[in-house]
Amino acid sequence: MSHVLHTSSVEDGGPPDGWVPVERRRLGLDRQSLLPGLAVAVVGILLSGVIPFINDAVPWDNAIAAGDRVALGPQLVVTPPVGWQLVNGVRVGERTVAGPAPVAELTDAGVTMVLTAEALPGGVEALLTTVTDDIAGSDQGAGLRVDGDPVHLITDSGRTGVTQRWSSPSTTGIVAVIAVPPADASQRPTGVVIRVSGSGNATDVVNPDVERTLRSVARGEGR
Repeated sequence: MSHVLHTSSVEDGGPPDGWVPVERRRLGLDRQSLLPGLAVAVVGILLSGVIPFINDAVPWDNAIAAGDRVALGPQLVVTPPVGWQLVNGVRVGERTVAGPAPVAELTDAGVTMVLTAEALPGGVEALLTTVTDDIAGSDQGAGLRVDGDPVHLITDSGRTGVTQRWSSPSTTGIVAVIAVPPADASQRPTGVVIRVSGSGNATDVVNPDVERTLRSVARGEGR
């Protein structure tokens, strides 16, 4: 009687897939994969820690200089107060790929001023109410109360508007809406909305700057 010796498939076919010889291992890992892995780890460390640290350490300065005007879209301009930092927005005359957006953001002394050009379908009072309600529904405006009645204003270029002061347990602010008539009858009027806010009574310090900015809103070439 003859006996047939059966061997395993591993013995017949050699080592299994993924097997790495001992001489190519270090700490149980394939030495050929260590370098790419280290490169990925270094890039991750740079992106998550080193670069943000450098950004925070480098002084940032984009202060408004005398004569600077900021565009709110292609047809509206505003003159921000000198010394405020332009966080977001385009100065008139700066070259951009897509043109100026209808928004600008400035900051100074812990106060933020955001200016936007928005549709004005129902007049300045209606838009003022809408914006104030939106702030009241935000975390910043939780517990918001309006301080006094809205105050009407006229800009240096003759545009009419209205302002409203407000406060919450942690923040004080000002909302203003200024109506800018259309350039021709085929267009609709635009509302320039200014939202000013700061912790505590910070806005009291910058009231003159805010007032000058409101009065400076005008139609003009933003490009």
